[in-house]
Amino acid sequence: MNPVTQLCRLFHNNQTLSERLLWDDLRRKNINGRKFLRQYPSSW
Repeated sequence: MNPVTQLCRLFHNNQTLSERLLWDDLRRKNINGRKFLRQYPSSW
């Protein structure tokens, strides 16, 4: 498995309370017409 994928899964399964609250909020709303999906890693 790709190391980036492994890291994403680790972070996904070990969220802090703040992260859980943020993602709950992002899932319910479209911000500026954009959807936020945890399943897709984004690169900057």
